[in-house]
Amino acid sequence: MTTIDLAPYSSYFSIITTADSNNLSTGGSDDQDNVFLASNYSSFSANTVSSPDISFDSATGRITVKATGTYLLVYIPTITVSGGTAVGSSISKNGSEVFVSSNLTAFSNTDPVSITCQQILDLVVGDYLELKSSGVSTTAIVAQNGSSFIMLKANGDYASIIQTGDGISGSANTLEVIGDQDLAGNGVTTNLNNVTYATGTGLLTPANSRPFLLLATLMGESDTSNQETSIGVYANGSVVDNTAVLIHQDNDPNEESYGLMKSLTGGQTVSGRYQAGSGATITPLKGASFTAFDVSNNDGAGTPSAFISFAVAADSEPQTSGEKNCFDEDLWTSGGGTYSTTVHSAATGITYASDTGFFTVANAGKYFVLWNVVIGNATTSQSRNFLIKKDGTTVFSTPGMVYTTYSPVERTICVILDADAGDVFTFKIQGVRGKIADGTGISMFRVDDLEHLNPFFYDRPGTDLFDDRHAPEALIADDFTINSFSADGRSVQYNRAGSKQVPFTLGVPGPLSLRGREGTISEPPIVKPGDKKN
Repeated sequence: MTTIDLAPYSSYFSIITTADSNNLSTGGSDDQDNVFLASNYSSFSANTVSSPDISFDSATGRITVKATGTYLLVYIPTITVSGGTAVGSSISKNGSEVFVSSNLTAFSNTDPVSITCQQILDLVVGDYLELKSSGVSTTAIVAQNGSSFIMLKANGDYASIIQTGDGISGSANTLEVIGDQDLAGNGVTTNLNNVTYATGTGLLTPANSRPFLLLATLMGESDTSNQETSIGVYANGSVVDNTAVLIHQDNDPNEESYGLMKSLTGGQTVSGRYQAGSGATITPLKGASFTAFDVSNNDGAGTPSAFISFAVAADSEPQTSGEKNCFDEDLWTSGGGTYSTTVHSAATGITYASDTGFFTVANAGKYFVLWNVVIGNATTSQSRNFLIKKDGTTVFSTPGMVYTTYSPVERTICVILDADAGDVFTFKIQGVRGKIADGTGISMFRVDDLEHLNPFFYDRPGTDLFDDRHAPEALIADDFTINSFSADGRSVQYNRAGSKQVPFTLGVPGPLSLRGREGTISEPPIVKPGDKKN
């Protein structure tokens, strides 16, 4: 049997709901409801993108893996409430919780609330995941369209820091690190590969030079009603990029996230950090987290074939109603202002046109999208809609609220989308009614680069496993080499025959030796691998 290394295979999954749920758990007994369970909807509908080794069953709401590995998970439900309550979310593996967020404050006049739940988790064949949310009172909660979940298999280095309990407030006017156990207490869990974690500082140090997806999530309480809190990504103690939001003491606990793609040098420290405004402090809570995830093709062998990562470097001019492209420079320059960006990773395979706000992909594929949209100077307390369009057709939509008293606010969108060569993506806000704020950023990279290098998986009927058949190779190469005995050649015969084994006489590299046969040749001819018969 051919031995196959499954490690570098690109495994990915994304689901986006396109309908609102029925009333979910009211939290009376601390129960939680699965956001992706069809029976929780009058008419369940969702868009999925997946490699063949991850499956989703809407009847159970379970996502099951068929390849052992370590996976990045990002779950972002969008929740509305019928009154004042608190809402929490969780990720479960095989029925047991492995990530639990803080319960975030939600009011019917300030909802929906979104909760970014992220971690890196080890999974084996047959493990299943469930994504849940709940309220803490009898107030009804509803999962809105655009609730999403993605998972992406690690092919190289990674680090995940998760605060599992509520911490203590830091010092005023101090830049704090997510994962610093002086603030988080002993309730920090990690998952590390070729990255070290310093408990006393929260700093991560990758051993190797790699392109990393870096995502910081702060769940916290504030002691201020008017001082903004910055959140961002830092390398060697210097800011790569950040943004500022208002965690208001009358509307907390709250959650804000910020992410980007950046190449790091081995030995360089990296961290997610936050700082409250003048004289204010923030208390980090359960669910605060930071992730560094290597996105190189194969354990550092190369970058993805397509990627881009940048953020706007200033607030836009004030915007009103209507649909606005948040990366169109006209929103900054139409009144005489200037438009600039902070580039995290120079674009390859994705062309960005600032005069239109268009992102054009050169090649077909599956594209990871992380969009941090920040709205400040809100002029009205009305619902907005956040949209991703492909060639003018909406492929992602979710509602969001920016309440005047509590702006600026940040909304994280993380999905995987399918694209054909030449497709154009736009990122839009319906009804900005304020400014698109400094730090609004986009990161995209292709996740299915490796499929041509690794096994194509096929369902093995009646099991949760996949056959280890290879991507087929031509039986006769361009130089007329016969590939009958190569692993890929055998897989082609296997598929054609439909049998459990290649016929034995076809699986021996060279002529068979016939016992008892007399002849003039002292040794049977052997054709070695790579030889050609002239």
